[in-house]
Amino acid sequence: MKKNISVILAVVLLISSFSFVSAKDTNADYILADFSLGDETSFDFISDEGGTSHKNNITDTVKRYGKESSLKWDFAGGNKSLKVTKGTLGNFLDYDYFYAWIYSTSANNQPLVSLFRDHSIDKYVSNNSTVVCDYKGWKLHQIDISGYTLKSFTADAIAEHDFQFFFRNTGWGVTAIGDTVMYIDSIFLSNNDYLAAGEEIITTYFQNGATDVEATNLITLSASPAFKSDSQYYDDKVTVLKDGNALTDGYSIDFEYTKAYVQFDEVLESGAEYTIQFDENAVMSDGTVIGNKGTISFTIAEKELELGAITFTNGTTEIDAPPASGKVVATVNAKNISDDSITAVLIIGVYDKTTNRMLTMDVSESITLLKNEDDDFTAEVTLDSYENCYVRAFLWDSENGMYSYGEYGEI
Repeated sequence: MKKNISVILAVVLLISSFSFVSAKDTNADYILADFSLGDETSFDFISDEGGTSHKNNITDTVKRYGKESSLKWDFAGGNKSLKVTKGTLGNFLDYDYFYAWIYSTSANNQPLVSLFRDHSIDKYVSNNSTVVCDYKGWKLHQIDISGYTLKSFTADAIAEHDFQFFFRNTGWGVTAIGDTVMYIDSIFLSNNDYLAAGEEIITTYFQNGATDVEATNLITLSASPAFKSDSQYYDDKVTVLKDGNALTDGYSIDFEYTKAYVQFDEVLESGAEYTIQFDENAVMSDGTVIGNKGTISFTIAEKELELGAITFTNGTTEIDAPPASGKVVATVNAKNISDDSITAVLIIGVYDKTTNRMLTMDVSESITLLKNEDDDFTAEVTLDSYENCYVRAFLWDSENGMYSYGEYGEI
């Protein structure tokens, strides 16, 4: 029995990576600042005295699921503004939405005014937007910028002028609350409406009741509306069952705005039925009662191919992280342990770490394995830059198929 593709890639992503073009001909999100990788990035904190400081603010104390770090903004330190300079006004105007992942340590209603600036001539857009941190935890803030034009800055603005962005807690109609502490993961522009409401309350990357889910150790749930920002609210409101019996250990659940990550200690057992069940009286962030829409059931598929480790090289030497640029080659050996012949291809994809959008991919030669036969599968990609990217490789039944065999490899 074949297995549904895991969270790494929906079929729509694979197809749209090559066929979809947005209204503004800009597919990839534009990263203004990313503090999630433990690296220094281009930004400044502006103090009340006008000086700037940006050292020692990257921390791993608070971080989004699967990330390495975030930027700490402690208002008591006297920093009234976070400033990021990147790209041009033309880059900014290519996008419909501005986004920022912000963690608030307390729901104290701290406002932040967003300032979009023509840095070359020191002119700001006239209708600035404010976000309010009335929550505790992570939240993806969205500002609709689709109506902005060069004239929103000034009649003298041109597309080639330098673009600058500010978050301010002082001035421009807002006041800093002294005990506020925030953490920022990333700030970016996009043509995707990531907060568009869906019809279901809780869903996942396979159809509810699926009987052929791949043997993974991570199940990702999506919520619409978002989960409550106080994730501890759900501590006694979620039950995980295996073959009808409630599990008391062996897994953990992390909540992050519209996502919940159910991380198991071990890969789920082939042939076993699992259920993730929310208390029907539990509520979402806006008070919506989950009711009978909070149960996800699925059965793990039986194993068909025995896979060796998926290895990555730069063409000559094995690597454990993407190179700065150039070639990445993925290889895996697969043995057919089923009674039927199996056809498979190896797919390798490069993804943006912030948005998980596929940037490029390659597909190996299609190989049919008879019972007890094995063979090597190889695919490769080449990019001028792998900055802020990860690479994943996995076996699918075909280039245009809908099923994955086994676990993926990643660097």
